Amino acid sequence: MWRVWLFNLILFCSTPLFAQTPDKQAKPEKSTLTETIGVGDYFQVLVGLLVVVIAIVAMAWMIKRIGYIQTGTQGALKVIGGLSIGQREKLVLVQVGKQQLLLGVAPGNISKLHELDEPIDTETTSPQPGNFYDKLQSVLKGERK
Repeated sequence: MWRVWLFNLILFCSTPLFAQTPDKQAKPEKSTLTETIGVGDYFQVLVGLLVVVIAIVAMAWMIKRIGYIQTGTQGALKVIGGLSIGQREKLVLVQVGKQQLLLGVAPGNISKLHELDEPIDTETTSPQPGNFYDKLQSVLKGERK
């Protein structure tokens, strides 16, 4: 229902509210003033800005929801890796001090699935495919992987 109201509001704001049709019989008046800005113009600009701000907030919420933003904490708690196993479920490998825990994360629930006996050494394991910059540099140097 709110989509219909939003569509009608956008449609209403995109049409000129105070447009005047020229009278064919009337002679055009010569004026030194240009067209004046009406209330409808201000309203149209305000709604346009509001739509842009709402779009920015929606995109920020979506990026946060998907999880592309990593917070860089330099403490004893460190997220080593994660794997999405469903639409809203994830497996996350977390390091707390020298301990590593495998956690199951779902909406409103975090469960400890396993505690690793031997921690995975993150510095010696081969990383997943590198970032774009590394790949671009290797292609420019003529190296093929």
